[in-house]
Amino acid sequence: MANLMTHPIAFIAIEKQFAWFTVVETFVFVAETISYRLILDFRWTAAWTAAAVTNAFTLFIGMLM
Repeated sequence: MANLMTHPIAFIAIEKQFAWFTVVETFVFVAETISYRLILDFRWTAAWTAAAVTNAFTLFIGMLM
């Protein structure tokens, strides 16, 4: 869910060249970490890990496509 919330915004920002990829991904990572912490009540380490894993997975899938 958190990834679905941030993906459209990140895609538009990168596609329209409003911001660099690394800057956008940093904000996405932070937003998803906070979402996992607040919505799913994960501990901070679990929220950080979940955000890192989901972002790494989607980056990998994106490179394959």
